[in-house]
Amino acid sequence: VEYAATYLNESPPVVLAVIGYVYTALFLVEFILRVSAGGLQFFTSSPDLPWNYLDSLIVSSSLLEVGLMVAVMFSPSDISSEAATLRVLRVVRIAKLARAARVIKVIRFIQALRDLVTSILSTLKSLV
Repeated sequence: VEYAATYLNESPPVVLAVIGYVYTALFLVEFILRVSAGGLQFFTSSPDLPWNYLDSLIVSSSLLEVGLMVAVMFSPSDISSEAATLRVLRVVRIAKLARAARVIKVIRFIQALRDLVTSILSTLKSLV
């Protein structure tokens, strides 16, 4: 996300793109396993229902980003496709911001980090 924000008109290095595709594949596999294990309850009555919907949004946006990037790579380059490419890149940037929400999911599993963040937020509230 930082690279994309710093270098707006440049495509990311191949290494970063490959790492992003690998993470997308891993999150997709995890999501498919969780949905197959949870069945219909995954979307209806799971105790982690908000997290499940967040996971769905993140995986969907990541797949959308990969699909759009592949479409951009194989599209012919002319004036009308350049305008479409700019729109696609805007959507990709939004998808990358949504992927940054994965940090929230990680915080859920790390109790010590969650306690630290909670205490920092409480301290900030008392300062205001």
